[in-house]
Amino acid sequence: MNDQIGDCPNAVIIPIVENLNDWFGSIVNSKVENTKSITQCRIQKVPSTLRDIEDNKKYYDPQVVSIGPYHYGNPKFEEMEKMKKVIARMLVSESKIANETSKTQETTTPELVTNSEIEELYKKVVSIAEEAKKIYAGNLPKEFYRNNDELFKRVMFLDGCFVVYFIHCLIHNELKKWELKNEDVFSIGTDLFLLENQIPFSVLDALTTEAFPEDKKERIFDKFVLRLVCFDSNDRQQQQNEEKQSVHLLDLFRNKLVSTKSQDQGNRYKSFDFHYLIQRFWKKHFQSRSTGESILWHSIRSAAELKQVAGIKFKKSTSFNLDSVRFQKGPFYGELTLPPIIIDHSTKPLFLNLLAYERSFPLGDSKVASYICFLDSLIDQADDVKELRSSGVLLNFLGSDHDAAELINHLAKDLVDHNEFSHVTGELRRYTQYKWRVWVAEVRRTYFSNPWAFIGLLGAIFITILSIVQTYYSIYPRQSAEELKKI
Repeated sequence: MNDQIGDCPNAVIIPIVENLNDWFGSIVNSKVENTKSITQCRIQKVPSTLRDIEDNKKYYDPQVVSIGPYHYGNPKFEEMEKMKKVIARMLVSESKIANETSKTQETTTPELVTNSEIEELYKKVVSIAEEAKKIYAGNLPKEFYRNNDELFKRVMFLDGCFVVYFIHCLIHNELKKWELKNEDVFSIGTDLFLLENQIPFSVLDALTTEAFPEDKKERIFDKFVLRLVCFDSNDRQQQQNEEKQSVHLLDLFRNKLVSTKSQDQGNRYKSFDFHYLIQRFWKKHFQSRSTGESILWHSIRSAAELKQVAGIKFKKSTSFNLDSVRFQKGPFYGELTLPPIIIDHSTKPLFLNLLAYERSFPLGDSKVASYICFLDSLIDQADDVKELRSSGVLLNFLGSDHDAAELINHLAKDLVDHNEFSHVTGELRRYTQYKWRVWVAEVRRTYFSNPWAFIGLLGAIFITILSIVQTYYSIYPRQSAEELKKI
């Protein structure tokens, strides 16, 4: 007779092998591993809870090129794997010319690459391979534990050369030598920021230092990441001065969005707030996007409503750092400052992988997720995108404002808001609670939105003043000089 638990025929009965005292001892000696030291900034796989979302699956997998061990051997990338050897040869050849030119200050002709020259660069990767392997958090496929780690070293070398040379050519406008279509270049750039398509930054740094020392000085990886956003040169210089060591390209991009100070604060342990559960329940069951009305007590109005109802203006920040979000109250209007954001076909995979990466962080370090939720509260429909676009906060390269609104709403779906921007949402709610501000906004919108309405207002005021003066003198007529003498 088979043992069965309840109504589940496939249940497995696990026998108790410990005696009671040993079991008590296992409880006494149990320890929780340091989540921060083990999981943070590792190159992990996308959590299954995220991969199981059918609409998002394709955004976690590379489209053109496999980088690193997780997608190695996929027949889909066979042609690109062959190209990697060509790229490695081109990198060694060009780095040789660059180094000789820097010494002689003369242009040299291309030379053949020898085995010893390839080996010299390969040894740079071998020297750091052991430490690089640890960054994959023990998730490497089985084939990478055979052959004395030789396969891992070769993958790091070829993939590292591919990434370094691609970025080098992109920054120096030399991608023509790759003979790639524009859509392939775009797809490669997107593939380099997928969570499962990362290699340790130490590998990229070692290859760049040896092959293109001038690129290291110019910080080409910073420039490459900054091409994802549009900002002025002053802000770029400010961001480049930050010396926090990144673990991989996706981590470098996140470090540009989140300041070191914010990450230090986020790394502090925070207990889970039951408020999050209440928020998700109310948002799911009581908030209606179709009508634009929400009974979520702590929600804020959308961007178009904030301008229309409370006269709030939107301003593009001079920095793309998420800490630049500010709300400033004025006597007649408020101003919400936001970091600019580009919306294009790379936005969805980029932020989905950033959100997946944040899942490996300690509890509370979810700045990007919180900002997506904050944007979602500002953007309900196309009018909200139009408002942010007209103020320079949002640059939309999609087909329509409606598409951009849907993208933001989809990114925020099922996200838990850790309220990193609660101070801003609180100020916005308090600001919109005063009815006199709503009245002022109505007056400004009605009479100061265009010059003709303003001229009409001045004319109405002038006529009103004349009517008052006329009424006064009809009641109290002006006395003549003779009448005044009699008095």
